[in-house]
Amino acid sequence: MLRILIIILSLMVIGCGESARTEIKIVTTVYPLYLEVTNITRGVDSVEVVLLNEKAGCLHEYQLTPGDMQLISDADILVVNGLGLEPFDIKSARRVINASEGLNAEEHAWLSITKTIKQVEKICAALSEYDADHAEIYKRNALEYVNDLTTLRDEAQISLSILKNRQIIATHGFDCLAEEFNLEIVDTIEEITPARRVELINELNKMDKKIICADEVTPAIESIAKESSAQIIKLDMITKPGGGYIERMLNNITALLKGLN
Repeated sequence: MLRILIIILSLMVIGCGESARTEIKIVTTVYPLYLEVTNITRGVDSVEVVLLNEKAGCLHEYQLTPGDMQLISDADILVVNGLGLEPFDIKSARRVINASEGLNAEEHAWLSITKTIKQVEKICAALSEYDADHAEIYKRNALEYVNDLTTLRDEAQISLSILKNRQIIATHGFDCLAEEFNLEIVDTIEEITPARRVELINELNKMDKKIICADEVTPAIESIAKESSAQIIKLDMITKPGGGYIERMLNNITALLKGLN
């Protein structure tokens, strides 16, 4: 009888502990931020990290769905990139962490490893203040991730520093990547009108090595490359879900080394 009572009391204690457990729901607006937050909160079971819209990719002109708005209002924390990337109203969020606050950067800040490190540090500080019980875990995880990012950046900068060809023409969004690795964007490809097509071909023909960097290779870009005998380097904006940041950024670095060498 005594044994049965002990078991019942034990189950009651466990049950009470579970019911008192606080869940922290964090919504991130873009995939790179999702990766940053999941790395920081690794091992904290009471934290749930959600990507706002897995199909949205980059958020230019994105309109929130009713489901998105509900997700934001239900979340304890909304982590945004800032820098004008999110074109929608976030007033319904209970608490907002602007990962790029204080950064002087184009909106795709995560394509600079240095700026990604700053984002990780910013998010970690805000989460540690909000959830002091797990602050030590957040700080330890963030430090490990920052160390890995720093190693990637330093080794990439050494490898890319030997390149003689540093000029590129690129699609929109690679300013931070170019700044990180000391590349010169001669021109940016956005809307390609007939007149703009001629301008881009003329620019390419002036370059010692004709290089187009693009996240999406359209028929128009392929046509420009063919007419100017330019090489296309396919780069990843890291906006679509799948894989880790370090792995995908390493692929970008490898593509640049092969293409610009």
